[in-house]
Amino acid sequence: MIENILEEKYGEYLEGLDIYENKTSLKLSRIVIKPEFRQTGLGSKIMEDLVNYADQNKKIIALKRAKSNLHFVKKLFAWHKIENEIFTAKFIERT
Repeated sequence: MIENILEEKYGEYLEGLDIYENKTSLKLSRIVIKPEFRQTGLGSKIMEDLVNYADQNKKIIALKRAKSNLHFVKKLFAWHKIENEIFTAKFIERT
């Protein structure tokens, strides 16, 4: 499971990681980087690993709806080179 893989690889840098996985999807609830490791690109590396895992295993990534996740949504769109402003606007309206 990807949560275990990421915890093994990045555990010393994390305050929290919650990813729920089933046959078809990954639900990213939270990634919390320890303060001393923020702004180092570590969160981006974790997200890149998560996206690669999802792609390799043909799973979608769902995000827990919260205003604080908007940053992740924008990064996720960038990694997948998705430029769907209508969907982005609808997501923002719902949060």
